[in-house]
Amino acid sequence: MRRITSGDLRMFVAGAIALDGFHALIQLPRHLTFSNGLPEILISITATLGLPLAIGILIGSQLAFRLTQILLCVMVVLGCITLAGVAAALRGAIFHNISWLPFSRSLLVCAILLGLVFWSISKRRAEQRAPNHAMQPTAGDSDA
Repeated sequence: MRRITSGDLRMFVAGAIALDGFHALIQLPRHLTFSNGLPEILISITATLGLPLAIGILIGSQLAFRLTQILLCVMVVLGCITLAGVAAALRGAIFHNISWLPFSRSLLVCAILLGLVFWSISKRRAEQRAPNHAMQPTAGDSDA
């Protein structure tokens, strides 16, 4: 079985972000036409940034990877604040009102992708620190 590398994790994150970004791009005209206000439009436009960032990650751009990391961090922090605000507003009725469930799914996906980003960074550092034993002589080799 092949080991998971940092490049594999980056490709997975890029694919997931590209999928969400493409879906947001397709939904953007509907959100611009039938929106409930400026916040919904801004969220939709922000979500479409995932597609070019994912393409940048697939190309190998470090800048795109760092911007994706920042975007995911901001989305997770703002999502937690928003979810806490919704929970405080609904209090005991939070389990009877299911309108927050799609939002919590998006928050969970962003948190998991952010965890994978951090894992890929730690794996890359570990791969860079690991010594390369390929060029060292084995016990059976002799110079004489």
